[in-house]
Amino acid sequence: MKHDDCQAIGIKSFAEHLDATASQADVEAAVDRFNANPEIDAFLVQLPLPAGINEEQVLLRVDYAKDVDGLHPPTWDGS
Repeated sequence: MKHDDCQAIGIKSFAEHLDATASQADVEAAVDRFNANPEIDAFLVQLPLPAGINEEQVLLRVDYAKDVDGLHPPTWDGS
């Protein structure tokens, strides 16, 4: 539904669907790809993550400048 909503208002939407068997490294690599993609201004990690994935570690990996949910802790300068 999020993709449909984006399309309806003219926002380009990206998605990466991982198998339930994805490893911590697989999930972190997906986050890294979104962080590095200059076409992506902001993104979210769909929660909950499968059992065995360290959710906090994944969320902390999201570039705070692209953290659409605001789940990244504040930076040292208070931003």
